[in-house]
Amino acid sequence: MAIKEKKNNSAVYQMLGLLVLLLFLIAVSTIATLVLTGAVEVSSNKGAAISYIVDAEKVCERRMKADYGNEISALAVDDRSSFFDEPSGRYKLHYQLELFRNGAKQSGVNLFYVNCVVTASSGDIRRIDYLEQLEFKPKAVRRETGNAFGF
Repeated sequence: MAIKEKKNNSAVYQMLGLLVLLLFLIAVSTIATLVLTGAVEVSSNKGAAISYIVDAEKVCERRMKADYGNEISALAVDDRSSFFDEPSGRYKLHYQLELFRNGAKQSGVNLFYVNCVVTASSGDIRRIDYLEQLEFKPKAVRRETGNAFGF
C-alpha cells in the first residue's frame, strides 16, 4: 500500500513540475513576443538624461531606423520647428521621412511628416507620430435637381 502511495505522489509531483515548466515557457514566450513587436521597449539608454537637442535627435532617428530600416530613402530633421519645450521638459522634434513604396528602390517614395517627443529627464520617447502626406482630391457634390445656385 505504501509503494502505491509513493507512485501516486510521484505522479502528482511530475504533473506539478510539468505545469510549472509550461507556465514558465508561456511567460518567456509572451515577454519575448512583446519585446520583439515593440509593445515593450528594452533600452540600455533608460534613465540617461538628455542635455542637448542633438542627443534627442539621435534617440528619434534610432527609433525610426528600428521601425522602418531599409525602407528609408531619406530622413531630415526640421531645425526651424524642432525645439526644447521648457515647461514640459521635452524635446519636440519634427522630421521629413521618405520611404520607398515597396522593396524596390525604383518604386518611388512616400513622404511622411514625423513628430517625435523625447523626455529630457529620462531620454525616452514620449510619443512618435508618422503622418503620411496624401494628395487631396475633392469631389464636387452635385444635386439631382436645381442649378449651381441651389434653386
